[in-house]
Order: sequence, then C-alpha cells, then structure tokens
Amino acid sequence: IIHNYLKDSRQFGQLMNKSKWCKISIFGNKANNRRRALLIRKPEFIKDVKQINIMSDFTLTPILMFRKNNFEIHHVMIVEIDNGINIGISLIYNKETKQVEATGIHIDKISLYRQHQWISLKHMDECKCFDNFKSSFNDLAIGNPDYWKNKYNDMSSRKNNLESQINRLKSKCNSRSPPLSSFGDYNNEMADSSSSYRSS
Repeated sequence: IIHNYLKDSRQFGQLMNKSKWCKISIFGNKANNRRRALLIRKPEFIKDVKQINIMSDFTLTPILMFRKNNFEIHHVMIVEIDNGINIGISLIYNKETKQVEATGIHIDKISLYRQHQWISLKHMDECKCFDNFKSSFNDLAIGNPDYWKNKYNDMSSRKNNLESQINRLKSKCNSRSPPLSSFGDYNNEMADSSSSYRSS
C-alpha cells in the first residue's frame, strides 16, 4: 500500500509538504563528546528529497518501532539529502485517514539494522538491506539553523530593555522623593510645636 501510495507524485508531494518535519522525531546515536551535525532548513530539506531522489525506484524496508505504548511495524524509505548523505524516513499507513504518514527520521545505520533484524530473523546473521545507506553525521536538525542564536539575542535584548526600564523608574522615584534631611526638619518642627503647647 505504501509503495503504491508514494509512486503517485501528487500523494508523495502531499506527504512531503504537509509533514511537520521540524517536529518529527529523529532517531540516531548522538555522541556526547563529539558530534557531526547537519543543520538544514525545512524548505531546503523538502526540495532535496524531491529533486535528488527518483521516487519511482525505491525500496521499503520493515523495522520495529515503539509508538504510543505499542510495538508497530513501520517501513523505512532511504533517501539522499545531500551528496553521499542518506537518511531513512519511517512510514506507516493510517487506515482512518487512508494516508501515509511519516513517523521518524533515522540517521544511524546500525540502529536501522537492529530494528530490521527484530522483525526479519532470517537477516540476523547477514543483512544487506541498508548497505547503500551512507552518512557522515550523527546529529540532524531541520528548521532555522540560527534559531537558538536568534532566540538568545532576542532574550538578551529583552533583558537589556527591562533593565533600562527599571533604572528609569528608580531614577524617577528618587527624584520625586524628598531628601532624608527634610524629614529631620519636619520632626524638629513638630517637637518645637509640642514643647510650645505643653508650656502654654
């Protein structure tokens, strides 16, 4: 079903354009000490998948995925997004909407082999299903590559503006408040008045 669905250029285009690629889970093996990241904008990602790959000639490989507290069989389509760089897009057919949905982006070849072998026991000893999978990165982000930098700059700008407003308010309050010496003069006057009243 998925294979025939994707062969229709209109339906494939709908899948690429309507999927929330910036929010879809990315499965890989992130290294803590050193990462090779690929940052790509969503329009560029969609354009590359559409233009670089020949969708009439692709293979779907089943893998086991855990979703919504259940184990499900999803099918992975390997696509190229740059020169010599592949990713796997896992797909599932939604019987209610009668549409194919993207459920994940896979960037680790070893993990894909493992998830595939859990289903295909014949492939436990030897499997060549992902031999053509090539990748030189272990971290992927789809969206604005400068998002966090812009977010930091925006928050810093807001912080500076708030500090300026606070300083201006403090300055106004200080200028309107009478000096402490005036309170001392007032107390002295009250004391003199009280003494005069008692003497009379």
